Amino acid sequence: MDWRKGQKVSPIERIVTWEKPSTQPEKSDLSSEQWDNLPSEMKLRYIRVGFEDRSGLKRTLVVVTTLLDHVRYDAVELADLYAKRWEIEVKLRDVKTTMGLEKFAVKTPEMAHKTLGMMMLAYNLIVNFQINVV
Repeated sequence: MDWRKGQKVSPIERIVTWEKPSTQPEKSDLSSEQWDNLPSEMKLRYIRVGFEDRSGLKRTLVVVTTLLDHVRYDAVELADLYAKRWEIEVKLRDVKTTMGLEKFAVKTPEMAHKTLGMMMLAYNLIVNFQINVV
């Protein structure tokens, strides 16, 4: 990523334009019709923030968003929201792995919601009441 490209909004923000490749990548999951219906270009906003990873190392994170209005959508707030969402994803992954539910064997969104609810109930019972599950 070349941080010098695009329009500078602030020291931590840029507006860039991504162009659709002329040919569809071989490993694309899109149908030819879906690929053709994609826009030829997209304006995006890069937000670059520093953070400390799990091992205490300082890292740089670039959040890419279509929320272009830097006045209405503060860069630091967006990055914080992304970090909170990532934390939720990681915790949910940990719970699913602990419960052996990496994949739900369901066919509808409603059943996925019910399965998730039951999984969270079972997890909380095990964690909070130290129930031994065989």
